[in-house]
Amino acid sequence: MIARSDVNLMAPEVSDVMMASLDMPDESTELAALSKLPRLMGR
Repeated sequence: MIARSDVNLMAPEVSDVMMASLDMPDESTELAALSKLPRLMGR
């Protein structure tokens, strides 16, 4: 994708699919497992 802040040179259909995919969360069992590991740094 070639983009500037004011112009998108991607096909509109591809852009629409990409933007719509942001609303659909993916199932990520790896991230769920990682989130349960102990923290290495304190707050």
